[in-house]
Amino acid sequence: MQFYIYPKNQDGEDIAFNLSHIHTKDTYSFIDDSDESTSLENLAPQIVKDETSLVLIASKYRYFDLSEALEKKGITHYVDGLKFCVKKLSEYFLKTIYQKTHKNFNVGLLVTQLPHSKHFETIISALQSKEIPIVFITTDKENFEQYKREFPNEYVILARCDLLEQIDFIWVIYTSETYKRLHSNAISILCPQGLLDPVQNYFYKSKQMVDMIIGSRIRFDYIFCHTKEMQEFYQEKLAGISSENSDYKKKFIPINPGLVHPLKFIPAGYPSLDADLQNSSEIISEAKNTIILAFTIAYVNQTTKKDESGLSFDLLCELIIRLLESDYKVILRPHPEKIKAVWMQEIAKKFENYETPSGKKMFFYDTSKRMSKELMQEAFTIIGGASSVIQTFPLTTLKPSIVFIPDKNFFERIDVAPSCIAGEPAHILAHSIEEVLVSCQNIKNNLVDYHKKILRYRKESVYNLGYSGDFIASFIEKIIKKIQNTKEVLKI
Repeated sequence: MQFYIYPKNQDGEDIAFNLSHIHTKDTYSFIDDSDESTSLENLAPQIVKDETSLVLIASKYRYFDLSEALEKKGITHYVDGLKFCVKKLSEYFLKTIYQKTHKNFNVGLLVTQLPHSKHFETIISALQSKEIPIVFITTDKENFEQYKREFPNEYVILARCDLLEQIDFIWVIYTSETYKRLHSNAISILCPQGLLDPVQNYFYKSKQMVDMIIGSRIRFDYIFCHTKEMQEFYQEKLAGISSENSDYKKKFIPINPGLVHPLKFIPAGYPSLDADLQNSSEIISEAKNTIILAFTIAYVNQTTKKDESGLSFDLLCELIIRLLESDYKVILRPHPEKIKAVWMQEIAKKFENYETPSGKKMFFYDTSKRMSKELMQEAFTIIGGASSVIQTFPLTTLKPSIVFIPDKNFFERIDVAPSCIAGEPAHILAHSIEEVLVSCQNIKNNLVDYHKKILRYRKESVYNLGYSGDFIASFIEKIIKKIQNTKEVLKI
């Protein structure tokens, strides 16, 4: 059968891509008004004549004006392409899954990373051990092909835009992407990527904007929390309740007081940290005179030339100078997405030739994709702000990080407890360069003591440490059994 997809956009490409993988005998062409040869004006006579063909409208918001344009050309054999595609995917996958596994249920993993990502690896393994069929929902073609190769016994869909919201045949969808919209038929689970979620947004955006972002997350059925601090934050902000043990005494108005149930926020743990800990035995050792700097600077106020925490280019350069003058070896690690940022490039150039009086090089710009075990072992601390590695470094190495927030009023302005960002003893809060230097010396002098304290903190703060993947898979299994029971009783 001949399908014409109108218009040629990202959703249209996804429709053609997915359907061509499950119905290989059909042919797919685009109606592209930006190209005269494939425009509606040029193709209309051919389409009208071929009554066995079908036009798939590939736009959620332009359906009406596009259908009107088709009818003006005498084309009446058209349909909502997004819904058509999902119907075909549903028929194919449900039938294939049942034929292969004799199961009528499934779980969707919305993946934006390549296979064996630390965020998903243990969860995939745990789901497979429970023989729960997995549908990988990928957001680019490279990931699609890699997941197809890596998991030949599972199932893969490409959905980058509005097609995702139409997928209604997956029972449970697990994602770390906060901005994706999912179909209401699926039980949706948000498991944030970073330990600092969602507080890190306050470093880059205004409080009003971040409050809106956090409030929008109520659309997920469950939010998995990595730590006690994360769960308390969400419960305060969205459920309107406060922990008796909270060190934050200032009263504030929650974003949506009492709008959601506190049990929406599940103490799940952090699969990425578990993956790190499996290989961390060599990291916990006596460190050298090395400091890692890991600042994620995504936004700077054009008036003050500072980010929301008060950090500026000049202040960061001054910090580096003071650390180098104190005979510390400094390793600057930009966020992988910010390697080419102007700030980072200028700092790297400014200090690339810095040497001690004896001619020893003491500044290094590390742009490797992942922080090496050797570097984590060598450094006695890491300094930064909103970067997620500031949170994970202490929990992996048992060596504290220093959270540098120059603005002393930062926490009061954003109505957030300091412990949400700098939970002692794993994270030490510093508001000035002098406080940073004092903290560095204190850490070096008391590393053994910090090891013991952070180990205890890690056990108390991080949920399901070492087996979060198993917990998450078991929770998903409970949801599936609940749905099965409901369908059986109600004869759905």
